[in-house]
Amino acid sequence: YITNPIKCRPPNNRVPDPDELEACRPFLEEEIQLVNPKAIIALGDVASLISTGKTVKCRGYIQKESYLGRPVLITYHPAYLVYGAREDMFSVICNDLEKLHTLDFWLNFPDNQDYTTVSNLQMLISFFEESTNSWVAVDIETKGSVGNTEAKAGLNPFQDEIIGIAFYNGKRAIHIDGLKYFDEVKRFLESHKEIIYQNNKFDCTFLRLKGINSNVAWDTKTAMYLVKPDIKKDLDFLRSLYTNFLPYKAEVRKRKVSSLSPEKLSWYNCRDTDTTWWVKKAQEGFTDSSVLKRILKLDKVAIDMRIRGCLVDQEALSSHYIQLLPRVTTLSEEFEKKYGVNLNSPKQLAVLLYDEMKLPMLSRRSTDEKTLEKLNERLIYAEEKEKLLLKEILEYRELHKITSVYC
Repeated sequence: YITNPIKCRPPNNRVPDPDELEACRPFLEEEIQLVNPKAIIALGDVASLISTGKTVKCRGYIQKESYLGRPVLITYHPAYLVYGAREDMFSVICNDLEKLHTLDFWLNFPDNQDYTTVSNLQMLISFFEESTNSWVAVDIETKGSVGNTEAKAGLNPFQDEIIGIAFYNGKRAIHIDGLKYFDEVKRFLESHKEIIYQNNKFDCTFLRLKGINSNVAWDTKTAMYLVKPDIKKDLDFLRSLYTNFLPYKAEVRKRKVSSLSPEKLSWYNCRDTDTTWWVKKAQEGFTDSSVLKRILKLDKVAIDMRIRGCLVDQEALSSHYIQLLPRVTTLSEEFEKKYGVNLNSPKQLAVLLYDEMKLPMLSRRSTDEKTLEKLNERLIYAEEKEKLLLKEILEYRELHKITSVYC
């Protein structure tokens, strides 16, 4: 049964205001009582707000007994896909809807886990002993050192410090401040065979530089490349696909992990391991574990390369740079002269492509490589000028990246 929170179309199809929604609420509630659904699907912000008080940022979440005693699943509005040409998100909505086939599981999803900060060595030893035959998710939290000029502090393993390590064994999670109890942590990470990471190349590089050569049996980010390579793979997105945890990372990103109180840092670190453990459990049925093992061996090589460095032929790179630079400069100057457009400005490119040349918008006003390549494929019968324009933009992007980033 399909319905709408509001029973008349607001002028110019604008978003209905609170008074309009409240005026229609009695009709909506009567409908729901008459239809008596087992569950409600809230499509988009307006439906989500009126039925759960949350926005579509909580996409994939099922709120128990949310609206008139019915559970509500939050997901995108169909227009988000149709008008944005976001083909890669169809599978995400399908994944959300499939949760309704196992509704009882999601309604009983364990949200109030046992999270503890380790206060003594015996507590840590006890946890490791009970985890002997369990898959254990591991996560580290890092803090930027003084003088670190990286855009995001805490990402440089050669300068920054570990301010927390957390473990989750499927029953409870523990957090250790910094590198306390180093010897016991090192023994466990190097001897336990069933360890899970989300992006082990990050965590294990930090740990290796501290003298810990951790085992890695599963990586949720890497596994996602095998499950579905063309969607996001950060932990917050995987949380929305495979758990019934509410979003928790956005607030931390604003404040930086290092600024959290010890209690909040501990909870955040534990929640990361809890989420990672459940994501791994969900991925098992879709992942070729033999292929994953081979990739994880390559991850070790990547970590070695990062720590040891790579031998580079500086003369060859310089020569390559000199060969490419004239073409990069020519393309940039020609675009400036012909169209008055700076090729490094996505905003100016969007005006040229969508406002002046009236090219079809595949993903709102995006000018990223993926969108431009799709656009180029679709313009089979376009004028030569339009096809040449896209070809030159894509050529510039490629050559500019090679010269500015690599050479």
